[in-house]
Amino acid sequence: MSKIGTQSYTVDMLLRLKTAGALKVNTATLQVDGSDGIINIGEGRVEAVIFINATAVEIATGDEKYTITPVYSNDPTFASGIVTGPAISLGIATSPADVDLIEGQYEFPMTNVVNGVSYGYMKLALVVAGTLATGIDFAAFLGKRK
Repeated sequence: MSKIGTQSYTVDMLLRLKTAGALKVNTATLQVDGSDGIINIGEGRVEAVIFINATAVEIATGDEKYTITPVYSNDPTFASGIVTGPAISLGIATSPADVDLIEGQYEFPMTNVVNGVSYGYMKLALVVAGTLATGIDFAAFLGKRK
């Protein structure tokens, strides 16, 4: 069971997108227990929530930004037909925001339909920017919208 805000969610081990572990480099496919965190979400439209439990978000130099992006494809190897969905950025706030997003629990809605096409596989990618020493540590999973 994981508690995000005032909501509690059961974590399905098959829907984990990233397990804990610090990162400070761009990563095309985040890992789950040492393997690529790719989920077969099936055919047709899927609406769910991506949950992120950030346990460490370095902002020591004031220019750190960590963008976590859902990535979709109909190829389970992600060799082609790759599209991205809306992302969330943690770290130092950039305009128009003025609140740094650091350690905490975040959730954001997702759908596997992009420009009218549904995609059967998803993963998360991480893009980092700024002067990093320790980087970011978080776990992520896909959950049902309530």
